[in-house]
Amino acid sequence: HRLRLEWLGLDARHLEQHEIGAHRHFAQSTPVDAEARWAEQLGACLDEMRRVLVPGGKAALLISDSVVAKRAFYADRALCQLAPKHGMRVVGGASQRRGHYHAPTRDAFREAPRREHLILLTASAPVRRR
Repeated sequence: HRLRLEWLGLDARHLEQHEIGAHRHFAQSTPVDAEARWAEQLGACLDEMRRVLVPGGKAALLISDSVVAKRAFYADRALCQLAPKHGMRVVGGASQRRGHYHAPTRDAFREAPRREHLILLTASAPVRRR
């Protein structure tokens, strides 16, 4: 993405520092810590989506599977568990297989291939926080 942003005359540093789920932020984490941080970061985004959507309003996310500590991280499965905790519900989606070109982590996807997911969410009733 850096090359695209440079071509557009935009500075990539802010985006790199605040990118959700960036591998460079999780490379040295344990799977449990990385998944917790991902859930915290994406959860904040889901909270904001819920805040600006009317009940029943829709949002679409494009999200890919990744690897954490040499283990596959299936983003669609994680999002299905996370969304209800933030007042969102997964109502549909589509997935497409993606190649995995990073040789050191390729074996993580032996059981199920790496995919990119387009996920449709809807805003449920407001979440009451205590």
